[in-house]
Amino acid sequence: SFSRKTTSGGFALPPNIVFIQNIFFGGGKNYITFLLVNATVFALTLMGVFSFWVPGIKSCQDSGFGTCNEAQANLSTLLYVFAALELVVNAFFGYNYCLMRRQSRLLEWVIGYDSSFSAKDLTSKLNKIGWISIIMFLITTVMWLSVAISFLVVVDPAGWAFIPGNIGFCFSYCTSFYLCAIWMWENWLMHKVAQCMTNKHVTRKAILGCGGVNAGNKIYEVLEKMHQVSSVWNVNHTARTLLAILNATCHLLVAMYMLGTQDQLERSWIRFVRTMIMSLMIVFAMGLYLFVFLTVLCPGYVTDELFSNIQIKLADIADADHPQDILTAQCRQENGRTIENRATFLMMRVEILHGKRGMHYAGLPMTVPIALTLGSFISYLIFDIVYLQDMHTSF
Repeated sequence: SFSRKTTSGGFALPPNIVFIQNIFFGGGKNYITFLLVNATVFALTLMGVFSFWVPGIKSCQDSGFGTCNEAQANLSTLLYVFAALELVVNAFFGYNYCLMRRQSRLLEWVIGYDSSFSAKDLTSKLNKIGWISIIMFLITTVMWLSVAISFLVVVDPAGWAFIPGNIGFCFSYCTSFYLCAIWMWENWLMHKVAQCMTNKHVTRKAILGCGGVNAGNKIYEVLEKMHQVSSVWNVNHTARTLLAILNATCHLLVAMYMLGTQDQLERSWIRFVRTMIMSLMIVFAMGLYLFVFLTVLCPGYVTDELFSNIQIKLADIADADHPQDILTAQCRQENGRTIENRATFLMMRVEILHGKRGMHYAGLPMTVPIALTLGSFISYLIFDIVYLQDMHTSF
């Protein structure tokens, strides 16, 4: 089944991968399943919104759960709002992604680029990604359900809406993980192709254009494919990054509010439940930040590795001796000086393209320094927000 092409193009994915895609996105063709699953999860997430918005502050204050002001209630509401919006963004992108058979077509191109690639090996990681996502959904759901049930028993029996709201939130969280992992898988594929291209086509003969292979054309072919692969994700990356950062920041702010009022509690069981909630919120916030950081860092690493390996290979060719017996009869008239000149010229062209071509993120060509700068800026901004919130809570 790995080598068989489908009538719509691309390689046929293994049944277990198709099954996982059907769960999250209806497989891009089962629109009834897609609408049923995602509409149900969206409704569950909205129940989490109303669990804070409708009972609001009064339920929290009357339960003895600690000081609960309007800002904390609003932030808790925003957690579910952002989760619901992220669910919608991921759902429609995932459905279109599966509908257009992006994975199958990318596999077809990679295997067609070089026959040494095996579809079975390339899809093995894709299979693991899907099952890890489902296991993560089950684990996170059990964790939040245990907290929600503890809240019902110990704090407020009227807070039953936490249960469906947390189920919806966990599903949204895990779809973000699944899409982040697929993006990393695509970056890994392009990294493998880039290594193959550098080893096989950045050679003395290819630099001279002997044997029907041109090194420059091969480099541009891979760069153009990287651009095509990245462009598919532009809108999703922009929306998902913004919502994930907002969601994670709200998690931290609510945790800071709860931590600031922890000393006001007298009942040990309530303190224990609040500690569990704070811990989970911090873990989820760190997970969301990690998704964003990996989404930005992976294309930067792949692009930098490609250009670095090409430059090293071209520099070695330009500096080495070039015995005439390595060339075909057609190219024997070309001397070593010509190879050196062409390799040097190609190095200059590649250097100009670095930071402008290759894998990009949300429409921006990405490198590791740019990714680290962006990550540092976001971290600094979040630190300032949490610090100011902590000062406000202390007053």
